[in-house]
Amino acid sequence: MALAFVVLAFTGFIAHSYALTSEFDAEVKQIVVDCAETGLEEKKVVFMNAWNENIIPEADHDKCFFACVMRQLKALADGKFEVDVINFLATQRYGDPAEVEKAKMINAGCVGGDKGNSDDCAVSFELMKCFTEAANKANLQSIQKVIF
Repeated sequence: MALAFVVLAFTGFIAHSYALTSEFDAEVKQIVVDCAETGLEEKKVVFMNAWNENIIPEADHDKCFFACVMRQLKALADGKFEVDVINFLATQRYGDPAEVEKAKMINAGCVGGDKGNSDDCAVSFELMKCFTEAANKANLQSIQKVIF
């Protein structure tokens, strides 16, 4: 009886985790659409490159696009990052507890301290750059790919 409960509880946990990830995926895709002022197809590619492959966007207008995405995800407000939200994003992106912990450590290093800039575009780009460079060094790879 106890084993059956454990199996059911574990199955429920897996199902809940999958549903959360699926909902998150749909939410992120809608945010990308909402934030793409022009060039939706290009923005989809830029986002997939950043999220799936750790490729930093180069164009200035992409920096503001990512600031919009971060604001919509409630990860950025008034030039400051919400560490809890960014850590939640890590759980959605990496899944594996050891990888999530690595990501959280990187987040703490990249988010910590006042960067002295209130421009959301510049601040979000600096965070992305810091996180992406550290994630590449740590060989962190997204398990939750966003595909449009």
